Amino acid sequence: MENVLKKKTQKKVKVFKAGIKYLVLAALILGAARSVSSQDMEPEYATRNLDNGLAVIAKYIPESELVTINMRVLSGLSNEGEYAGTGISHFLEHLLFKGTRTKNSDQIRNEIKAMGGVINASTGMDSAAYYITVPNENFLEALELIVSMVMELEFTYEDFENEKNVILKEIRLRNDDPMNKYVRELFSHAYSENVYKYPIIGYEEFLKELTAENLKEYHSRVYKPDRIAIGIAGGIREKEAILASERVSSRYERGRSWAPSVLVEPKQIAKKEAQIPSDVVLGYIAIGFHTTSLYSKDLYSTDVASMLLGEGEDSRLYKRLVKEKELLYSVGSLNYTPRYPGLFIITGIGEPSKLDEAAKEIFNIIEEVKDEKQEIDPEELERAKNIVISRNLHAQEEVSGVASSITSAYLFTSDPAFNDKYVVEVGKVEEGDVKEAILKYLTRNNSTTVKLVPRHLSEEKLVEDVSVKAETKEELFSLKNGLKVIIKRRPRLPLVSVIFAVRGGLLSENENNNGISNLTASLFTKGTRERNEDEIVPVFEQMGGSISPFSGMNSMGLGMNVLSKDLDKGMDIFEDVLRNSLFPDDEVGKKKRKTLAAIIEKEDNIFENGMKSLKKLLYGNHPYSMMEIGQARTIENISRNDILSYYNEHIHPDNAVLTIVGDVNPNEVYSDILRRFSSWRGMLGTPVEGEELSGLEGIKREDLGMNKEQSLLLLGFRGLEITDDRKEALSVLGSILSGSDGMLFYALREKEGLVYTSGASSVLAVDPGYFMMYAATTKENLRKTENILLKVINEVKSGNISEEDIASAKKRLLTSHAYSLEKNTSISMIMTLDELYGLGYEYYRSYPEGIRKVTKDDIIEVANQILDLDKYAEVVIHSEK
Repeated sequence: MENVLKKKTQKKVKVFKAGIKYLVLAALILGAARSVSSQDMEPEYATRNLDNGLAVIAKYIPESELVTINMRVLSGLSNEGEYAGTGISHFLEHLLFKGTRTKNSDQIRNEIKAMGGVINASTGMDSAAYYITVPNENFLEALELIVSMVMELEFTYEDFENEKNVILKEIRLRNDDPMNKYVRELFSHAYSENVYKYPIIGYEEFLKELTAENLKEYHSRVYKPDRIAIGIAGGIREKEAILASERVSSRYERGRSWAPSVLVEPKQIAKKEAQIPSDVVLGYIAIGFHTTSLYSKDLYSTDVASMLLGEGEDSRLYKRLVKEKELLYSVGSLNYTPRYPGLFIITGIGEPSKLDEAAKEIFNIIEEVKDEKQEIDPEELERAKNIVISRNLHAQEEVSGVASSITSAYLFTSDPAFNDKYVVEVGKVEEGDVKEAILKYLTRNNSTTVKLVPRHLSEEKLVEDVSVKAETKEELFSLKNGLKVIIKRRPRLPLVSVIFAVRGGLLSENENNNGISNLTASLFTKGTRERNEDEIVPVFEQMGGSISPFSGMNSMGLGMNVLSKDLDKGMDIFEDVLRNSLFPDDEVGKKKRKTLAAIIEKEDNIFENGMKSLKKLLYGNHPYSMMEIGQARTIENISRNDILSYYNEHIHPDNAVLTIVGDVNPNEVYSDILRRFSSWRGMLGTPVEGEELSGLEGIKREDLGMNKEQSLLLLGFRGLEITDDRKEALSVLGSILSGSDGMLFYALREKEGLVYTSGASSVLAVDPGYFMMYAATTKENLRKTENILLKVINEVKSGNISEEDIASAKKRLLTSHAYSLEKNTSISMIMTLDELYGLGYEYYRSYPEGIRKVTKDDIIEVANQILDLDKYAEVVIHSEK
């Protein structure tokens, strides 16, 4: 039954020195296993099926001062029909706390608080449960409240959007959690037809498509009395509980029959295996075997088998894999049996290099149990059975456990005493039953194995035949002319990305030529000595590729993307553009006019205008004080000769970096680069250096007015150089403050409702970058917003940060980093710039570990060093409307 999986799976297994708590499946699902009762108990349950189909089950516990009301609805993954994969049942669970026809969320919260109640909810594979526990004297009030919450759905469009964003955040957090991910991956690989292949929380892309109308329609269809059971356990007599439930629930009408078809999972006839590169340090393994449903006669023997194999430190799996052979740090097993056939699951955590050997040993142990010649020790079998009884007794200690047990038992089996009978049946299991169950279900062809391994191990995995298309570790070569060449093979798709970069950008400019780097780069593709403009960009588009220049704070360059079959043709043009750009007069004039128009557009953007002022306050006469696009005055005065001179001075091989990533043969590419670029000398320019950056003194403020609806507050601090060892700690700090679950959002929006948007960002640069915080609000709330921003800064500096916030911030950064490594274009740009700026082209590999190593003390230290409230810049843009 669903209510018990949580208790059934919370198995604390000692994991190496850190003492990690190993929860086998609690991260995956809250439901769909069986709760159990002791054989020795004499349960007395009262049941009543109301005229509208709603079932009420009550259990009086005289000594209890509390009562729990548990409402369970046939609303879970297997009931979603065409909505399967969207997470609609889970979404609905969130919205049912937002209000009823007569109460809003604040009133509900205040009522629960006044009752001294505890309320919660969960969604499982086959149902959703809502439960509240209160002192006995508040029973009627609590019953009225929870029934109205479940049956009378009321929410605003704002509620809908807010909860959607909350769930999207939850999805991303779960994706970051390896304990959740490897079991979720097991289900998605093990099931091909049955809805259990989908995550209960849904897929992000499907969830985003749900509308408020979808939720209301699903609720009206599914949340009907004949699909609901109410279980009441505690210090309320059965008759009183049933009569009260009938009075409260009878006003709701029975619904039409809703029984969406659920595809039967075909018999698995071959083993499945998947190795998934992830941002993890340890290795995670999950092996699943298709097993019984809740209604199978094999239920009891397979449950005992799971306890015998992997329950506790005296189990066979733990003794062999953890104690004796030290192949894993933790291991456990569970027979997961919802309404439809579930999975017998074995999970473990260990060193990535030992996972394969551990998997082999797991199968060896399974085969040993099957062997008719090897008997199961009677004490071992008795131990497994006793675990059932002990666990059930502990589950019955709390009224909430009793209520959950009887509700789920009745909803799925029509028998509130099912759990008590379950214990009796477990007691009857014999050695032959266990062997027969393992022989029947735990076969190699019925197995699915999923492993999570560190991403870098997957990238660097060696193969014997180098001609096989396997990704290779990148290599760096230096030509005699100073050009550094990085080549990395990623053959999964027939695509290639090429990036060339040199020092340039803002750092190479001054007040008289601001914008020249961006202007020069944007004109690269406007013609060469051999090609006119129509023979450059259009040719790439015809090949399904692209060529695009770039310019930023510290560098400029050129990038291209092509199909691997077109690499040679693309490189012909790429080389020509780099070495032979002409910058025709007419094209220079056109580009200047477009740039001037873009400058005007940026000046009308409240954020761009604010950043322009903020950077000026932070950097004074340093190049970073200017905007990358330039100023109208300087752009108008830049000539073609100025551009040619700048091009000749900066676009040369000395200290430049060229990176090729994709489906390539590294040896062939290297030979081709030698042929193309070894003779390139260019004009050796002076090293790119900005004006000497003096220290920031005092607090600098600027107040501007714009004809906008919103107002904007920006705070800026001098930041770090790219090579500074504190950069990871500062990145984590920025992540803690940012996002919809960040400290700024919580303080400014969740608690006070002051802002539309807020955040923080750490911008690293060759010279010290900057750390900025922003908040968009109303004119009348600017001062209050500023005070809260300063308060949050002081909280961070004083160490008022939770370990949970730090962990979440790290996970966001690591996820973002993982995303950045999925495309050839992004990984080639990362390696190019890291090498150009002195970090080294392999820095991206050590970045995750650097983030993981950041401690709370590191964050506090860097916050006190950077967020100096005696030295910062502030820009306020107030609305003039």
